[in-house]
Amino acid sequence: MDELEYIPIDNALQNFHSHLKTHPRTIFSAGFGEGKSYFLNSCKEQFDDCVFITIYPVNYQIAENRDIFDLIKRDILFQLFINDIISPRKQVSEKVAISFFLFNPQNYMEWIIESLSALDYPETQAIAATAKAYKFLRKGYDKFKKFCDKCDVDDKHCSDLWDKIEGKGIYENDVVTQIIRNAISDWKHKNPAKRIILLVEDMDRIDPAHLFRILNVLSAHIDYCYKLGYAPSSESIAGNKFGFDNIVCVLDYDNLRCIYRHFYGENTCWDGYISKFSSKGIFNYSLLEQKANYFYKQISQLCNIDETIIRKLIPESEIKVLNLRTLNACMDDIDCQIEFPKDYNIDGIIKSYPVNLLRFFVILRRFGKNNQSIISAIKDTISNDETLKQNVIPYYFLQAECSLKRITLGEKDRNGYLVLYDFSEHPEDRTFKYTKSLLSGYTEGLHDTNLSKLISYMLDRILY
Repeated sequence: MDELEYIPIDNALQNFHSHLKTHPRTIFSAGFGEGKSYFLNSCKEQFDDCVFITIYPVNYQIAENRDIFDLIKRDILFQLFINDIISPRKQVSEKVAISFFLFNPQNYMEWIIESLSALDYPETQAIAATAKAYKFLRKGYDKFKKFCDKCDVDDKHCSDLWDKIEGKGIYENDVVTQIIRNAISDWKHKNPAKRIILLVEDMDRIDPAHLFRILNVLSAHIDYCYKLGYAPSSESIAGNKFGFDNIVCVLDYDNLRCIYRHFYGENTCWDGYISKFSSKGIFNYSLLEQKANYFYKQISQLCNIDETIIRKLIPESEIKVLNLRTLNACMDDIDCQIEFPKDYNIDGIIKSYPVNLLRFFVILRRFGKNNQSIISAIKDTISNDETLKQNVIPYYFLQAECSLKRITLGEKDRNGYLVLYDFSEHPEDRTFKYTKSLLSGYTEGLHDTNLSKLISYMLDRILY
C-alpha cells in the first residue's frame, strides 16, 4: 500500500490540547511504533494557538554528559531562528552582545558551524539556521568589537574570563539562556493568545545519563525558590525553563521508570523524582482498542475480503500484541511478493486473474501462517463466501494450462453431499458466472483434492 488511512485521532487530539492547558510540564507517553510522530505532527498542524519548538537529543553528537544541556540550548536557539521567534532583524543589546562573545570567544561562524555539526541538522534546516543566525550574531559581534576596541580587551582577557566561568552550575542564567528567554518573552508579548511549547522527542532512546541530565536540568530551577529561602505556592511561580508555556517530554513512561530503577537502584524513590517534572500526571497515548478495527478495515478494503473471514484467520489477540508500525508493515508493498499470472484469453476476450486473495495470502504469511493452515482455513470458509469462490476458481484455468471456457468443481456440503459449481466466462460483463446444483450422491475426496490443490497452487505464486 502506498498510503495508509490512519486511525481517527480526533478525540485524542482534543484531550491532549486540553491537557496542555492544565499541565505546564508533562510527559507524552506512548510505546514504540504506536503512531507518536503522526499524532504530534497532527498537533502541530491543527493547534492554531500553539507553536512547537521540537528538539531531538537522540541525534546529538555528544562527547561528555555535561555537554548535553549546552547542546539543547543551542538547538533551541536555532529552532527559534528557524521558526522566526528570533528575527535576524532584531536588534542585539550591547549587554547581550558583550556577554555572548565573552562566553564564546571563538569566531561566531565557528560557533554556528560547530553547533550545527553537533546537532546533526538536516541540510535544509542547517542552511536556514546558519543564514538567520549569521545576521543576528553579526550585529552582536560588531557591538562586541566596539566594546573591545574601546576598553582595550584582547583575546587573552576573553580566554581568562572563559576559564573562570566554565564551571557554571545548572541554575546559571548564562547569555544563551538570556537570549532564549528574552526572545520567548518578546514573542509571547506580541502573541498573547498563543502558547509556545518545547517538545523533547525520543527521550527514552538516548543514553540514561543524558536522559536524566535533561530531566534534572529542566526541573532543577523549581528548587531555586527553596535555595533562595522560600517555597513556591504553585508551579506558575517557578515557571518553566526558558519561559516556555509547556515542556513536553516524549517517551514511554513505563520504560522511563525501568531505566530509572536500573540506573539509580530499585530502592530509590521514583514517585518523588518524577513528581517534580509531572506533578499533575502524564498523558498516555494508546491505540490498543482501535488497532484491531483499523487493521480489519484496512485489509478488507485492500483485499476485498469480508471482515468476518479476516477475524477468523487473524484473531484479535494476535493484533493487539503488535504496534501500529508493525501492523502497517504487514500491509505495506504487498504486490512485491506476488508472482502475477499473465492475462488469459477465452474466446478472444483478454482477462486478468483476480489478485485480492493473493494479497490476503501475503498478509497471512507475514503473520506467520503456514500453507497448511491457510489451505485449511480457506476450505472451511469458502463454502459460505461467494467472493472467495470468484477469487479461487479462475486459477483453475491457469493451473490446467488450457483455454477451457467451462469447468466443474465439486465441494461437499455439511451433510457430505456433493455440490457442483459450473463456472463459465460470461461475455457480456466479462466476469465468471456459475450455477450450482445439489446432487443426492456422496463423492469422497473430490472437494479436498480439487480445492486444496487449487489453493496450494495459488500459494506457490507468493514469494518468500
